[in-house]
Amino acid sequence: MFNLFKKQKEDRSEESKSSQENGEKEKMEKRIGEEIVIHTMPEKFRQDNLKTDKARRVGIFVMVGGVLFIIIVAFLLYFFIFKAPEEEQAPLSEKELYNPESGSEAETPADVGEEEVSPVATLEDYLGDLEEAATSTVSGEEELLATSTPAEGISLEDGDGDGLTNKEETLLGTNDGNVDSDGDTYSDYTEITNSYDPVGSGKIADNPGVGEYVNGTFGYKVLYPVNWTRTSVGGDDSVMFKSEDNQFVQIVVQPNADGQSIKDWYEEQFAAEITEPEREISGNGWSGIRNEDGSIIYLTDDNRSYLFVLSYNTGPSEIMGYKNIFAMMVKSLVIGE
Repeated sequence: MFNLFKKQKEDRSEESKSSQENGEKEKMEKRIGEEIVIHTMPEKFRQDNLKTDKARRVGIFVMVGGVLFIIIVAFLLYFFIFKAPEEEQAPLSEKELYNPESGSEAETPADVGEEEVSPVATLEDYLGDLEEAATSTVSGEEELLATSTPAEGISLEDGDGDGLTNKEETLLGTNDGNVDSDGDTYSDYTEITNSYDPVGSGKIADNPGVGEYVNGTFGYKVLYPVNWTRTSVGGDDSVMFKSEDNQFVQIVVQPNADGQSIKDWYEEQFAAEITEPEREISGNGWSGIRNEDGSIIYLTDDNRSYLFVLSYNTGPSEIMGYKNIFAMMVKSLVIGE
């Protein structure tokens, strides 16, 4: 009996203890629940972040658009300020067109008088000018080079009387007060007309005042004064060598479509038979015919592939101030090498 009461007492003690533990556990959980606070982002802050991202994208778009706008405006300002005036500027004067220091790419006179001859771009243009001049009492080929007003600065003055003008001697570096500049017993004129250097022991091509032009398109080369301006009049088929006083030598080329001899071609073009044998000339790789005063040479290469015209133009003058230079150029012409 005593043991039974003891056991019941122990059971009540364990239940009391368990109840006490459970109460403390609940108090502990309640206290933990009160101490732990869970925070969540308010809805308005999430909306604010979305608005910020959107504003950032809009800002980037505005910046890119602004940069593009500035670039376009700058380009338009540059075009209207710098480009437009260049296109609207007045044409260059004839003096500017012929001045090698002007930096102009122009190669023909902008405005020449009716009696002045300008460079031509093709042999057809050249022959067309001859046909228009043929109605004159002067033969067509000579009228093409005829002018009426002497130009200032053109002179046939020959200080030493050797046959070369003072201007020709200046171009070649010879002494216009000495017939024989290099003292080799041959006059300057004799040496030049025989293709020798009047100031040295070599050929005329060795002269410091002489350069060589090579035309790869039509296979020819020719000597010319280096102080003269060389330009193309529309292409390699028309090349001009111009002095500082606006006289020039021009070489014009076109295909010899019918493979004619130069004599047959000349007589067909000008309806005139060549009766003077001295007008027929030849050179290295070519044969030709000159006009009466020697200012125009018509020729074809030995293969009769092309027709060439070498012409001396006096510009606004009646005086051929560089006749010996032109003769040197004609004699130096080589075709086909």
